[in-house]
Amino acid sequence: RAAFARAFAHRPPAIVADEPFADRELGETVEDLRALRDATGATVIVALRDAGEALALADVAVLLREGRAVATDAPQTLYNRPAAAVASGFGPYGMNLLPVRANQTGLSLEDGTTLGGASVRTGATFALMGVRPEHLFLWEADMPPENGARLPVVVESVRATGADLFATARLGAFHVTARLRPGAAVAVGAPAQFAVMGEHLHMFDPRTGERLA
Repeated sequence: RAAFARAFAHRPPAIVADEPFADRELGETVEDLRALRDATGATVIVALRDAGEALALADVAVLLREGRAVATDAPQTLYNRPAAAVASGFGPYGMNLLPVRANQTGLSLEDGTTLGGASVRTGATFALMGVRPEHLFLWEADMPPENGARLPVVVESVRATGADLFATARLGAFHVTARLRPGAAVAVGAPAQFAVMGEHLHMFDPRTGERLA
């Protein structure tokens, strides 16, 4: 709080802060910063590594890759509908990206593993399918969820972090991470079916990285 007070004391037009939340409770610090911003009218530019912090704080987020701005938008827009695969990592847990083939029968991996009937989400023959770990859940039916996808995996690791359970699994030659509810019935070495609803699927052009659907 003292550092913020010193920075805002002379009412500068702009403030630049580099990782200001490392040693403080995020919610409390964000409210402090917003209050000072509103009281002084200053523009506040904050450098962050954690996309979750950016979602909580920013009015506008600029995603940098190797020093270059690769995406700029409202944080929730970058999270809900990233315009390109390069921006898919914007979110508290990143995004799983899988190369898929689309045809009349649905989506599949190159090895023929069927993922479901979500091909309506892109007219392209090949695509990168993106799904966030927090949008995956365990599926126990034979068919995938309507307009969604089903990922037949073998669980490789399970890690509980209080309210969250993270499972890393193998899907053909690829790895997938899911953030599941506590107590979810997954076991290391056992097969499982992760699923995602259609509204949480993202499709990108594998060559340009641009969003398809």
